[in-house]
Amino acid sequence: MKTRNGFLGLIFILLGALLIFDHYNIIYFDIWELWPLIILYMGIKSEQKYFNGYGGPKNLLTGATLITYSFIFLANNFLYWRISNHIWPLYIMGPGLGFLQMYYYGHNKRHNFKMGITLVTISTIFLIDSMLNIPFDMILYVGLVLFGLYLITKDREEDLYDEEFEDAYERAKDESQNERYK
Repeated sequence: MKTRNGFLGLIFILLGALLIFDHYNIIYFDIWELWPLIILYMGIKSEQKYFNGYGGPKNLLTGATLITYSFIFLANNFLYWRISNHIWPLYIMGPGLGFLQMYYYGHNKRHNFKMGITLVTISTIFLIDSMLNIPFDMILYVGLVLFGLYLITKDREEDLYDEEFEDAYERAKDESQNERYK
């Protein structure tokens, strides 16, 4: 209880100091920009429920998603929503982190790992694209051509291997037959 009261007291001290500084125009601070802290609190409580044994693995998914979203909203609030058109892929990453967290703690490992990696990868690709304006469509087209070339050369290598194997087999067969007749 003492730790909880001490932490809560520290939050009130910081909040009061920020409001005093804002009142005297030392800094600009609008308390309404902190509304994402409510979402952060709900995400932390969801995670805490899981780790205290009161919730299931879905609490990890909910917690990670809410915590990620709260940081996105906080960043947008303090940067006046100027970056929202660039960081929108992070909304996809939130559930991906939740799935990876469920994987890490041993819940339906195969499914959660695939879902988590897929969502985080897609989010990362879109994030890089939105920030750097890389023409990913051209990368996809070139990738398709390279993959087609790989498939064609892979079949040729297997055919060459089959022919070499058959030739070696025939030679060994002929040699063994020649040794029998000697």
